Amino acid sequence: MDLPQPALAPQNSQGGSFFHKAQNFTVGNLNQANIGHDHYIVDQQNNISQQNNVVVTSGNLSLFELLDPIPNASHLRNRKISPPDSNCIPGTRQDVIRKVTSWADASVLRNTNHVMWLYGYVGCGKSAIAQNIAEHYARKKRLGASFFFFRGSGDRSRTMRFAATVANQVAGAIPAASQFIEANARVQMVRLCLVARAKVARKAVAMSSGEVWLTRSTSLT
Repeated sequence: MDLPQPALAPQNSQGGSFFHKAQNFTVGNLNQANIGHDHYIVDQQNNISQQNNVVVTSGNLSLFELLDPIPNASHLRNRKISPPDSNCIPGTRQDVIRKVTSWADASVLRNTNHVMWLYGYVGCGKSAIAQNIAEHYARKKRLGASFFFFRGSGDRSRTMRFAATVANQVAGAIPAASQFIEANARVQMVRLCLVARAKVARKAVAMSSGEVWLTRSTSLT
């Protein structure tokens, strides 16, 4: 799938005082965050401006690199190596497929629920129906994204990268939405960078004061 080009011009990261005498660090809503004497600003276009020679930037990354989507998660996956390997035999499950498509084709301006829950016992054909529905709307150019969870399939058995994977598909299916997805992804990347640097600074201060930190893992979220 061809991905849209980044809407923002690349920005080169420059070295600076890197948390010089860091203190009273706050992230807030990321419109403005002070780190000691190093000042970061994210404007309404989500561009990073520089003061005191310190820049946190994600401008060199493409949208695909920013989102890091899960490969082989959509209806286009190789079902032999990325199960479930299921689809409806032509002419079967017509009643439930008709019910789903009638709901999906209904006007969103009416009082219609925006989520449909398809449920049933294990092996009854839920994934096969979902595969059939996704292919149906993909042929009509009306599918924004699809994602097939599968137990024991690494990241596809968890929700951690679900939103980013769906966002990547939406950006490819609806080019007009890609600039908004990219802008938000870059702000989130800046948030992760700032949190990571804050944790490094806190540990450095603790070590210099003789404190001992024991951690099992480090999370940026």
